[in-house]
Amino acid sequence: METTAITMSLVVWEVMKNLQIKEKLIKEVNDVYGDKTELDYEDLSRLVYLEQCIKECLRLHPPANASRRVCPKTDVVVDGILLPSGSSIILPTASIQHMEKHWPKPDQYDPDRFAPGNKIVPFTFAPFTAGPRQCIGKNFAYMEAKIVLAELYRNFHIIDPYPEERVMEKVQALTTKPRDGVFIQVEELS
Repeated sequence: METTAITMSLVVWEVMKNLQIKEKLIKEVNDVYGDKTELDYEDLSRLVYLEQCIKECLRLHPPANASRRVCPKTDVVVDGILLPSGSSIILPTASIQHMEKHWPKPDQYDPDRFAPGNKIVPFTFAPFTAGPRQCIGKNFAYMEAKIVLAELYRNFHIIDPYPEERVMEKVQALTTKPRDGVFIQVEELS
């Protein structure tokens, strides 16, 4: 899936820009693998910090900047605003996920925002939308990203070929992605 591939590349980009995050992630991956050569399904739930890294990437760089819904068959009033039946409603995912009111230092990559026990205000993190019409591939996307990224960090050393580069230019089409891709240098671990 293109959105999962974009997310995985951006996780790698964000993690390689922060040595402390990278070291913590690699330690978790190695601890979960232990002496095994492959992950079991049960191991995926133990990749807690990796999931935090993925979620923070989805918050900072949602592949879909917005989603659209249609108002139900009857008029609805929300905070004193009339939404007539049949109206299109745009949910600005990227804007909501960058609101400083809910996300202090919203442009900073901080996986600890999603640490166990931290409360996220409902509907302020919705890269797959939310509710009964959320993306049916959400769980598969998380599982796929965890497996691929865990294998990557288990078997390769990721090096930042452009450490001075801190800002990524994005292009918006059906999905939002890096304009020129993500450049990394990879060395196989022995």
